[in-house]
Amino acid sequence: MGEDEEKKKAKKSNDYTELEFELGELEFEAKGKSKIVERMFYTLLEKLETGKLKAITSTVRELEDAVDMEQEEEEEEEEEEGEEEEEEDESFSDVEPPPKWEMLDTETPPESEPEKEARESE
Repeated sequence: MGEDEEKKKAKKSNDYTELEFELGELEFEAKGKSKIVERMFYTLLEKLETGKLKAITSTVRELEDAVDMEQEEEEEEEEEEGEEEEEEDESFSDVEPPPKWEMLDTETPPESEPEKEARESE
């Protein structure tokens, strides 16, 4: 019987796992048979993924909230800049666009008032 007990102990020592870690405020520790520790670990992961268990610290939440607020402010600023650009575009809608380059070569520009007065006085 002494040999049988040693074989059982040897089998147990080969199939023994210890797992410890911290994730945010969550501490996980499992010791025992590899299959059981693995099953516990996957159960923990599933609960984290489905949202049944929260591992985020209050500090991390505060940082996430600050980042969200900053992103919202940037989006608001971009929207305001877009509105200002639209207003500027509308204010220039009354102005005639410059002539095309081809027209400048073939057409003479219209006479200005001083040119008309100079031509009439001659």
